[in-house]
Amino acid sequence: IYRVDTHWAQVIAMVTQTLSLRRLIFLERVPGDHRVREVESFNCSLEDIDERRRDYHRFPYSDAIAANGPILIPEDRPYLHAEDSDEEQYLVPLSFAGDILGFWAFGIKAEDAAAIPDFLLLVRDYAFIIGELLYNRQEIIKKEKQDHKLVYQLALEREEEAYRALKQTIAFLKRRFDNLTNLFNGLHVMVIVYDLFGRVLEANREMLDQLKSLGLAPYDMTPADMVSKLTGKPLPEAQQLLRQVVNDRGPVSFLVTLQDRRFNLYLRPLEFDSSSEELPEPAPFGVNGIVCELMETTSMVEIYEMKKYLANKLSGSVIKGLEELDREMDAFAQPLDEKKQKRLAANFRDKINTLIATMNKCHLYVSRGTDLLDYSQILPVNS
Repeated sequence: IYRVDTHWAQVIAMVTQTLSLRRLIFLERVPGDHRVREVESFNCSLEDIDERRRDYHRFPYSDAIAANGPILIPEDRPYLHAEDSDEEQYLVPLSFAGDILGFWAFGIKAEDAAAIPDFLLLVRDYAFIIGELLYNRQEIIKKEKQDHKLVYQLALEREEEAYRALKQTIAFLKRRFDNLTNLFNGLHVMVIVYDLFGRVLEANREMLDQLKSLGLAPYDMTPADMVSKLTGKPLPEAQQLLRQVVNDRGPVSFLVTLQDRRFNLYLRPLEFDSSSEELPEPAPFGVNGIVCELMETTSMVEIYEMKKYLANKLSGSVIKGLEELDREMDAFAQPLDEKKQKRLAANFRDKINTLIATMNKCHLYVSRGTDLLDYSQILPVNS
């Protein structure tokens, strides 16, 4: 995002995959002026802006700056052309270290905003992250322009020995990368990693094959889209799950059924390495991305269901046998001749032996149940 021209579009992707916004527009500050200009929009056009002066010394920009956070636009002075009566409009300043970099205007259904815990605080956090991203991008571009001339001169003066050392280093890194790629593709756990802007960073062969069999194209989907498709949950619920992963840095795990096979879908944040001295890529909220893992649990679930079935059968047989013994115990309370006593005692002993045999047989089946497990599967430890 720091070095691409589509950085605003990527910021929109980051926001819309976790917040249920109906439409939004980003504006950036005109250098050396107190005006702003429209740069990118989502589900609307730049012509939808009612406010025409674009002067951030005036309402509503000045109110947002004074609040240092999102403000709710009054219904009688909408910022965007009003579409639906249930839409709330907000304007948020984008700043860093007190320097105004732009503004973020958006519309959202009132019920969607109310469904998101601490909605305004979350929007404020996003605005801070976006402001930091824009500031870092400006600084990197400025530094690269300053360094360009020096780099060009150094390239002309490059010595043969330095060139060979660089070539060897590149070859070493390529071998290591190839080894890691082979290791990643060899995993039996299906893995795909997205960055916070909705782009696929890595995906192993197992995951790509599985998604292809489901008719899904991961490189054309955001993580919210993929989670929604895999779980059958509505998109707002999938977005809520991703908010938990990104904003709360908490893993999410639940069972899904795909093509009559059982899986554990595990979502977790790809944590930013704070020990690194450089920041080659942005890490909003201290997270570099979202890791999605699919771990098949079909055999484990089948074994669990078999054991549950056997346990129910065992308990039913034992209870029935004990009830019969209880009824036969009543006969011992009656005066009996020796022959009848022997016959009742023999029946009593036979029923006890039958119960013991039933319990032993069930124990044998349960203890051997794991033989049905296909150990070529890698099963999750927390399933």
